[in-house]
Parts: sequence; structure tokens; C-alpha cells
Amino acid sequence: MATAAPGLTPNATTTASSERRACMIIRVAGTAALLLTVAFLVILPAKPVHENIAGFTNPMLSFELASQPEHVFGVLGRPGDPGRDDAVRRIDLGNYIDFLRRHRASPQVARLDHAHDAPDDGRARRRDGGRRRAREQPAARSLRGD
Repeated sequence: MATAAPGLTPNATTTASSERRACMIIRVAGTAALLLTVAFLVILPAKPVHENIAGFTNPMLSFELASQPEHVFGVLGRPGDPGRDDAVRRIDLGNYIDFLRRHRASPQVARLDHAHDAPDDGRARRRDGGRRRAREQPAARSLRGD
């Protein structure tokens, strides 16, 4: 067992260690968020090739919420338009980085990110609590000749 610093109880030492660890996690997460924000500001296009959807100022958001081909062509331009290749390249790179950030994270984050995909009506769990498997085992043994 670790010895406590003079004047501190073992619980106070453990609490101080936990607080230091929490502060380190917050600093790392904050730094990562800041770096991603700066990267997206540099990578993503700052303005559309022609025009955004009415009411939007961000070309990426306008592109993601486009509901008609004219909206997409307004943000990215039509094939052959000057600036289209650069806008498409930037949006593709931004989407790729966003995909890696979401899907290459730790398994815990991935589980939280996709928790809404699992049905929550009990179908995902065995309705009999696993008892059926226990009832089937003796029959399987008799078929094998055990």
C-alpha cells in the first residue's frame, strides 16, 4: 500500500491522484478537440463554389443537408466549374477525417456512438434468460452418445 504524504490520509492521496488523472484526461481531450477544430477550419472549404442553401453560411453543413441536386451543385459547382475539384477534394478529406475520428476511436466510444442502433425492446436479449440453452444441452449429449 502506498504511503500517504505527511498530513494526508490514504483516502486524500487517492483522491488527489484521481483528480490529477482526471485533469490529464481533460487536457488531452481538450487538446485533441482544439487540434481537430483547427484542422477542419483549414481543410474544409470556407465558401461554396456558387451558393449555399438559403439560410446556411457553412458550405459543409449546406452540403450535408442538401436535399436537391441543385443544392449540391450550388455548393460544389457543376462538373467543369473552376473551383469544383478543390471543393470536392476538401470535403472528401474532411469527411474522411471525421469518419476516422468517429470509427477509429476506442471501443467504448464506438459502443456509445452506436448505442442507438441496437433495438431496446428486448429482442436483443434472450427472453428466457438463457434457460433454453441449459435445457438443450442434455439432448445434444444424448445425440452424440455421451
